[in-house]
Amino acid sequence: MRVAIPLLVAASSLAVASAQTPSPSPMPSAPPAAPAAAGPSGSPPPYVAENERHLAELQKFIAGKEDKPAKEVFKNVKELGEVPAARLLRTMQGFTRSLGVACTHCHVADDWDSEDKDDKQVTRDMMKMTKAINDEYIKPIKAIAEDKPNVNCFMCHRGQAKAGADLRPPGPPRP
Repeated sequence: MRVAIPLLVAASSLAVASAQTPSPSPMPSAPPAAPAAAGPSGSPPPYVAENERHLAELQKFIAGKEDKPAKEVFKNVKELGEVPAARLLRTMQGFTRSLGVACTHCHVADDWDSEDKDDKQVTRDMMKMTKAINDEYIKPIKAIAEDKPNVNCFMCHRGQAKAGADLRPPGPPRP
């Protein structure tokens, strides 16, 4: 458990993102680098460029409103509405990296508030689940409290859209 803590801290943490009030921070001048996962030729997966394009468009849209609560800048934000708009975008980047998906896995491009994709609600439910695990189960364990452990998307998804896909043993399913 202690070896995994630095990895978990480095990954985007939903519980931390929703629980802390950040100090205002400027937007990066360029989108962050692509995730470490690479396609078959060693290049970034094809969705990375698409995600960076969407991020750049959204950063332009929120220009001057980066520090306002996300629910005041975007429509239909049901979770993380109190975090600054810029932080919401960084959290969404964390989701795409943790799950290895494009923004359009959960959202309809250019209609971000649409509820047409079931995965959007699944994400909301998973956010509530990780918050509950962190707050109700992990936080009360006094013996590990000083390590500030938490669970997040990456812990189970590990860059896969289906949680635990890379943890399943190869071979035919057991009877």
